[in-house]
Amino acid sequence: MKIGITTSSFTGLETETALSKLNGAGAQVCGAELKTFYEYRPEFAKQYASAADGVEINSVSVASQNFEHQLFDERRRVRGDGFYWLDQVMRSAQLFGAKYYVFRGCPQNSAYDAVAERLREISGFCSRYGVTLCLENDPHGLCCCPGIFGALKQRCQSIAAVFNYGKAKNSCYPYQTYLVEMGAHLAEVRLDADENCAEVIGNLKKQGFDGAVLLDTGRDPAQAIGYIKSII
Repeated sequence: MKIGITTSSFTGLETETALSKLNGAGAQVCGAELKTFYEYRPEFAKQYASAADGVEINSVSVASQNFEHQLFDERRRVRGDGFYWLDQVMRSAQLFGAKYYVFRGCPQNSAYDAVAERLREISGFCSRYGVTLCLENDPHGLCCCPGIFGALKQRCQSIAAVFNYGKAKNSCYPYQTYLVEMGAHLAEVRLDADENCAEVIGNLKKQGFDGAVLLDTGRDPAQAIGYIKSII
């Protein structure tokens, strides 16, 4: 496993400053959490990607309420605006060297077939930039409870999964149900150093996971990364 951290864990710092602190914190990988439309533009990535100083940027993500919901709209014009911003983020992902786009989306009332049709369109768009679309479990997102990712994966084989332990815990479902469902398709795992990390990592090892483990934490980043490395 590669151990790292999300840029938002550097509380109060701008994204570019957080990127410059990764090496000092002992991160092997990171998740670039882009906070604003300003940061979605490739001009931002072009200017600041080098700030990571050799630390691998595994994934990018955005504030899901900004445009991800537009990608599911029935109106072509609304979807067009969503895809404009998705294009900006994908161009940025290329510049960051990120392999994955962590997608939260929004809850859907549509049948799985209709949602999967949209996901195939979104996933195909991302793949043009060499980026894999990953659905993250989120009680306020598309995968708001166990069973949804599996149903969508059956209908859209190109998607991968990101398991977020904190969000699984907040969903009031046993976190293991998400891990069993996502296990073979995991691209990234997100933990907090204050959570039950040893147990979760033990379960990940049993499933043969060997990808990126990123910390979303308010604790001192270097201390949090050191703790996780000590229990791997």
